[in-house]
Amino acid sequence: MQTPMLSVIIPAFNASTTIIETLNSLYTNVKSSFEVIIVEDNSTDTTMETVENFITHNSKNNVRVLVNEKNCGPGVSRDLGLTQARGDFILFFDGDDILRPHAVDAAVSLLAERNLDVVLLPYNIIYGSQKTEIGMWEPDKAIFDALSVVPKAEIRPAEFPTLLSLTNYPWNKIVRKSFLEEIDFSFGALRLHEDIMAHWQILMNSDTVLISQIPICDYYYNPNGNSATNNKTTLRLQAIDALRELYAYLTSSARYQFAIPTYIEFSINLISWAYTNIHSDYREEFTKRARDLLIKYELRDLQRIFHRDRNVYSKIYSILVRCEVN
Repeated sequence: MQTPMLSVIIPAFNASTTIIETLNSLYTNVKSSFEVIIVEDNSTDTTMETVENFITHNSKNNVRVLVNEKNCGPGVSRDLGLTQARGDFILFFDGDDILRPHAVDAAVSLLAERNLDVVLLPYNIIYGSQKTEIGMWEPDKAIFDALSVVPKAEIRPAEFPTLLSLTNYPWNKIVRKSFLEEIDFSFGALRLHEDIMAHWQILMNSDTVLISQIPICDYYYNPNGNSATNNKTTLRLQAIDALRELYAYLTSSARYQFAIPTYIEFSINLISWAYTNIHSDYREEFTKRARDLLIKYELRDLQRIFHRDRNVYSKIYSILVRCEVN
């Protein structure tokens, strides 16, 4: 098959009830040449049979299925898919969301035309069991609104570091494959919050990011569902692991110094959110790990936060001195 313009990589674990609608949305809404790489993550349902049936009955010769011999999680699965991708551009998608029209074709066309590596795209949330359309989360909407007047829709992250605080969904970006190879990109082995490091690594290493205003997908979120967002087990402790990994990356090079204040604000907001989204049995351990992380922050950076955002600084003080997350 001719080299495709786009590779869509989808980790699939127990996705038998959703993945066909996801695949159909790709074939309906992408006109550019593309391939689909599904990484079947040792599901316990009929995901594998469902995908194979789709390929057989729809004569899809641009779908490849990779199989994990054991359940590895979404990050490892995406990394495996990336090693096999042949497209010029990469979209990491999920097997329970629905691609919308026009966004992908417009994005890859502009990336190729302007010789850029990264495009960020808005999204639309389908919320709750009633499936109500609510647009984006408010902080993300505010960022996209602020960027809607940027000339040529191009922004330098170093000049607008708030961009980094966009919700780190893997599917709100399309990225040039050669760029990912240059920055030694990886999602890694975390099973929850594995997309934090990936999101920041892409944006911090990109000189210029293209900003699209066309929503890429419908993101189905049910606060009472079984998604990773609702996971309250010990896996939520991996939020601290992800933040620790990212802080080590930020402090490894002077190139990333511009991002540290935004990172500190992001880390405190994530810690506060994750604390309320972990079972009460694990909150003491979570608080201890959060405090151990914050102790590593440089005093000069904390002083910058003191003058920049007193609310964030107050939360830092509560964790460090009172051992309380609020």
